[in-house]
Amino acid sequence: MKESGALVNMNTFLGETFKKIRKSKNVEPKGISKSLISYSQLMRFESGESDISAVKFLRLLREINLTAEEFEVSFLKIQGDIEFSTISQVFFTRLNKESLKLTHLLSDTEKLIEQTPENQRLRLDHIQIESTLHRMGGGD
Repeated sequence: MKESGALVNMNTFLGETFKKIRKSKNVEPKGISKSLISYSQLMRFESGESDISAVKFLRLLREINLTAEEFEVSFLKIQGDIEFSTISQVFFTRLNKESLKLTHLLSDTEKLIEQTPENQRLRLDHIQIESTLHRMGGGD
């Protein structure tokens, strides 16, 4: 199955951001527990050549003493691309099974759409949030 360009970019950005944070915390790649992920798999993830499961990703964050929320903030700061703001919010709220937070995000997005109905990006965000809520069982 071929991944979409946005998903590939997100995987690349996640890996690159993880690497920057890991380095800033002076954690060597070989210092990460081999029971979590192999050295070569970590290198491929950090370079954007492959992705990892959400469970492995959360374990890696725990290994470098970082919460998903802290990673999200760092991710947005490092990447400097607000386009991924909603994507990352949806990703991490789904990861943390926070359907109420997604419901609030959906409501906020609907208000923004009312203010700027020509903004197609907001409409796509709305669809993504609704879809994620539905998959989590929190949708109508």
